[in-house]
Amino acid sequence: MSAGTPAHAHGSHDDEKQLLRQARLRDNDAYHTFRCWRYPKPRQVWVNGRNTAPHHRPATNNDLIYDLTIVIILASIGSQFRENISDVPSDKLYDWDATFISVGWNPIGNGAFQAFFDVFLILIMRWNRVCRFDNIFGQRDMVFELWWLCNIVLFSLAGASLVLGQVAPCYWVHRVFIGCAVCTDCLQILMYLYHFCAHGVRTSEWLEMKTWFLSEVVLTQFVPMAMGLIILVLDTGSCNTNFCGKGLYLDVDPATLINVMAWWDYVGSFVLKLVFLVMVRVIPGWSKHFKVFPLQVGNVIERFELLTILCLGEQVVALTSLTFTKSSYYTELWYNSTPYVASP
Repeated sequence: MSAGTPAHAHGSHDDEKQLLRQARLRDNDAYHTFRCWRYPKPRQVWVNGRNTAPHHRPATNNDLIYDLTIVIILASIGSQFRENISDVPSDKLYDWDATFISVGWNPIGNGAFQAFFDVFLILIMRWNRVCRFDNIFGQRDMVFELWWLCNIVLFSLAGASLVLGQVAPCYWVHRVFIGCAVCTDCLQILMYLYHFCAHGVRTSEWLEMKTWFLSEVVLTQFVPMAMGLIILVLDTGSCNTNFCGKGLYLDVDPATLINVMAWWDYVGSFVLKLVFLVMVRVIPGWSKHFKVFPLQVGNVIERFELLTILCLGEQVVALTSLTFTKSSYYTELWYNSTPYVASP
């Protein structure tokens, strides 16, 4: 304590910070007890450079149900990936061009790796955004529960469209799947606006909303949503009947738009946000104009750990099914392989 500074001044300053913290944060039981409506508040904020998040935040039942839904969908596209891998004519198993078109990349968009990674990236990035929102604004009230239920329904419809549309070529460019992805993004933006506006009205702080809109909506979600809307507007119908033909209004095939939609969300937006972060750190004065809510890092790690565990379980099931299922394809491949020498 410096000379001449009264002790009660430090006490009043600490009390003021404590009151400010309580005004900005929700109650600790906001995720454990249900109410019809709660005022939207962040779960943690920055106070004097420190994150107010608790040391540990366990995953909830809703988190587990949501993770299980994603894993079931991933298992579905995994089984289709296995079928696409084996969808090579028996007389062209050792033809590089024919194998690459079926397994790798082709203009139609139904290559095994191409289709798998496009669908996987579209789904996993939306799962990641839902987890991020839950980490910052999660609570238990009617609005949040309805938002969670809508996400479950949308992801379930997306998974059902993949199952029902698994007829080559490019089963994954199904209008229902693209529509669910776009609706998930729109719903996410609406929920963020609802919480950011409520927080801004309560605290008169709008920097978090400004930063979110620039980094997440403009740099991340705008391009994938635009690609999805173009696919829906092009009215290509079901890819299984129209063979993923070119659209009615643009001379661009839907497979290219899907590639942009998936890889921009995963790679392009990451590069742009990295450049944006460097500019904020390097350019003098920019850091005062942007601000984000902190994350509960332990909860993020736990969510990815749970997803990994569930995916490992699905891999064990898939491997067991592959090992103990008779398949003439693998038998033929073994007998036709060079190292194998048949006994007389």
